[in-house]
Amino acid sequence: MRVRLKMNAVSLATITLLCTFLIVTLTMTLTTYRDMNHTIMKLITNDYDLSFNDNSKSQIERQQTIEHIKRDIQGSVNAKDFKVYETTLFRASLEKNRAYYKLKQASDDIPIDFIGNEGSIFSKQSVMITALTVQDYNRYHQNKLHLDNQSIGMITNVPIFKKQSKVGLNNEVFKVKQLDAHALNLMMIQDSMVLIVKDNNQLQKVKGFYAHEQKKSTISINFNVSGKTKLTTSQIQKLSKKYDASINSKSEMLMVWDRLTGGLIFVGGVVSIVLVIGIFLMMYYKQVSEAYANQHNYDIMKKLGLDNGRISKITRNQMTFLFAIPITVALIHTLISSNIVYTLLNMLGINNHHIFLTCYVLAVIIISFLYMAMYKITSYIYAKVIHQQRN
Repeated sequence: MRVRLKMNAVSLATITLLCTFLIVTLTMTLTTYRDMNHTIMKLITNDYDLSFNDNSKSQIERQQTIEHIKRDIQGSVNAKDFKVYETTLFRASLEKNRAYYKLKQASDDIPIDFIGNEGSIFSKQSVMITALTVQDYNRYHQNKLHLDNQSIGMITNVPIFKKQSKVGLNNEVFKVKQLDAHALNLMMIQDSMVLIVKDNNQLQKVKGFYAHEQKKSTISINFNVSGKTKLTTSQIQKLSKKYDASINSKSEMLMVWDRLTGGLIFVGGVVSIVLVIGIFLMMYYKQVSEAYANQHNYDIMKKLGLDNGRISKITRNQMTFLFAIPITVALIHTLISSNIVYTLLNMLGINNHHIFLTCYVLAVIIISFLYMAMYKITSYIYAKVIHQQRN
């Protein structure tokens, strides 16, 4: 058996690598397929999102601008469910304390890196943050959020932040109230989070500390449309030009997302097929070469007085053990590296851990079944070659 392992070490290692790549590729492909629409639907809950920089000199002037925008939208399409809120978008760097993460002012030389499951994949880390007031949040949610001077709300898909009970903000420490669902169009892909602060004064403090270069506030107006009516391209361009606003629609985002994930699924499927073919060819040629090489061993065991049934059983057990090594080692490799694979999916915005685990188990079952089937086929070829040589 030791001789067999030494002779086949390179081939077994190659099959192990191919099996590992196949499990990872198929897991990521299945997860992307199952979660492709859920991710974007969770992020974009309204049909349209209109955002503009507020140039108003007073609250009355701001409200008038908002009403004018609503009127123009309703004049173009049957709009409903208007949601108006003020946000501040900024980037902060992370500093790990013993019990919590501290959000520091980001410098220009710190890149925007994705935050891994344990926060240790990249040495330099930063996070994109959207901040809004609890008044704006509660206005459009049935489950009201109550905050005091030392607490904030947090919405995020980044695993390390979902575990936090405290966070450092504005050189202060705040208790974190984790929130899951939201009814606003808040983009939270990769290293993003949404912070909900107590009032407008605290929002302005956050803005002054982290985004002092932003002189204007950003007003977002989310709305839905009745039936199948949509804003036309010309209507969107007209509204954008009139109010110097950016308008995003759920349908367009879904189309872009479907193209991206569809391409990834296609590539993943093709790569998986290529890997399956590669594994089969490796096993086939290895079984054939072993069959020709073992003819001499058969003759030796025959001369020692072993019957054909005993010889076949010994050889079959050795070959089964030999080809069980690659798939077993591949399963161990993928199990240990599952967090890294999940982090890669998070970079695409796919962050449903339950779907990932079920897809991983499904991929392991499918690949194990295929591997056993390929082994059965190649073992039959092995036995056939041995039989021909003996005759």
